[in-house]
Amino acid sequence: MSKNENKENWLNLVKEYKTSGLSQKAFCEKNNLKLSSFRYWVSKASSNPSDKKDYKEEFEFASVSISQEISSAIAVEVSGISISVSSDFDEILLLRLIKTLKKI
Repeated sequence: MSKNENKENWLNLVKEYKTSGLSQKAFCEKNNLKLSSFRYWVSKASSNPSDKKDYKEEFEFASVSISQEISSAIAVEVSGISISVSSDFDEILLLRLIKTLKKI
């Protein structure tokens, strides 16, 4: 028996108990159940909101706004020196500059 089947079986027994009119002890004796295990599932079933009759599912939606900033420049930091580079930069010149800054 899988874990979900076991849980479903116990929850069905708890529902059956609630309509039986028997005490927990009498219900367990009648169904050959261990009282401590049964009490655990009764407690678990009562703490599960989906098993409550007056349970209402509530949703709250979050407002999300996405802004996209398009920047024509990037910042490069090498050895504590920051350089702003535009989108039309000369790649070779930038590489030479970085190599020179690494030497500092």
